[in-house]
Amino acid sequence: MGRKTVKGEQPRNRQQEILDAAIQLFAEKGIDQTSLDEIAAVVGVTKPTIYHYYKNKEAICTEIFSHVAFGAGQVRDVMGQHEELPDKLNAVALNYLNIMKTPPSLGGIILQKALGSMGREDDPIRDLFVKHLESRISEISRAVVKAEPRAPIRDVRLLITQMMHSLTNYWLTEHFLKRRVPTDRQASAYARRSAATTLLAIKQLTTA
Repeated sequence: MGRKTVKGEQPRNRQQEILDAAIQLFAEKGIDQTSLDEIAAVVGVTKPTIYHYYKNKEAICTEIFSHVAFGAGQVRDVMGQHEELPDKLNAVALNYLNIMKTPPSLGGIILQKALGSMGREDDPIRDLFVKHLESRISEISRAVVKAEPRAPIRDVRLLITQMMHSLTNYWLTEHFLKRRVPTDRQASAYARRSAATTLLAIKQLTTA
């Protein structure tokens, strides 16, 4: 059921309403199984209203990946809150896990698309996510090299990629195999271990 708007009522940010509805439906049904008509119905608007903000479903997914799920500004904000590199890496790792377990499971939305389309030659939405994640990895890597100038950027990028894969695999194991969402304490502990392992490998690069 879509939300009814009282005559004369100023709707809140319509674009955000569309985004919220898309996240809800993607989590419940999957990205491929959700139509723009269904998103419009949940918001309580017509399909042309959706087109006013987003030209297609890929554009909605781009918005989710870029601004809701670990966006560029979010990376800068999270890392910028800390002075020391260990704290920066730990904050990034924990932030990523928190996104994955945010109701209604943004992590589930992202991973079911990224993993569910493995082996398929062409999947624009999956490719958008991969491109987005690679961009965030590059951004984190540049921040690391700024703190550790002697560390080769190529090697740092590989280590950050491994850290992100480790965090993703942790979430997959907890969510899909163990059928549970990690507690804040569990997620924080794993994020610290992952960040510490990555930092140790980065330090080794500077002494090799």
